[in-house]
Amino acid sequence: MKQTLMAAPCDPDQRNHAGQTPAMYAALFQRTAILEDLRSRGADMQATDAAGNSVDSILRWSAGER
Repeated sequence: MKQTLMAAPCDPDQRNHAGQTPAMYAALFQRTAILEDLRSRGADMQATDAAGNSVDSILRWSAGER
C-alpha cells in the first residue's frame, strides 16, 4: 500500500480540513520510513497545521515527550 501511495502523482503537502499534511500523520503514528519518503519527495517538514503543530512537535508528542 505504501509503495502505491508514494508512487501516486500527488502533492506531498496536500492538507486536510485541519491543515494537517501526510508528514504530520506519519509523525503522529511514528512512521519514520514514510516520513523519510515524504521528505525525499519534497514534503514541507516546517509546515504547521491550524493549531500550530509542526511535524517535529507532533513527532515529539507521539514519542511521549509531553
